[in-house]
Amino acid sequence: EKNFISKIKKNIKNISILVLINYGHGEITQNVINYLKNYSDKLCLNNQVNSFNTGHYNIGRLKKVCVLCMNETELRHELRDSNSPVPKLAKELRKKIDFKYLVVTRGKFGSLIFYKNKELYCPAFEKKPVDSTGSGDTFFTLVSLCLTNKLSPLLSIFLASIAASYSVKNIGNKEHINYKKLLELTKYYLVN
Repeated sequence: EKNFISKIKKNIKNISILVLINYGHGEITQNVINYLKNYSDKLCLNNQVNSFNTGHYNIGRLKKVCVLCMNETELRHELRDSNSPVPKLAKELRKKIDFKYLVVTRGKFGSLIFYKNKELYCPAFEKKPVDSTGSGDTFFTLVSLCLTNKLSPLLSIFLASIAASYSVKNIGNKEHINYKKLLELTKYYLVN
């Protein structure tokens, strides 16, 4: 814990984005959360529900973040609501955590971004995924980079969706997307 906080303190002035993926294994202690609260303007959070943390998954320990990215199942689990439309759930979640952007991924049904009382949708581009392992991490990383660097929300989820579509074409994230491939796919999807 002290080592983790020390590394953040050492580097915080040199970074424009702080990406936190919380798998719920206990690494993100209350002391870490208390420290990260000071940097909510650059904090991008992805809390993941998994077999280890089901039942005690809770996103509300961090009360304010710049980007909050989660899949629809995680959103529904957090709010204990399996039926309401996602936009209604986004409004409910805002009561628990203050976010500048909420991004909800929905697999083959695309993604949604909520900000400033607005909602945008982007379709999923790969209709026949081979392996979804790591595609959420790919999406989260790129959407966070785009949003914190002031790209438009629509362009941000568009580029992140393209990167995720490339990720699901490969077994086990065998190939990573690079700038050249992202540009090539962006051109393809804009034309087709």
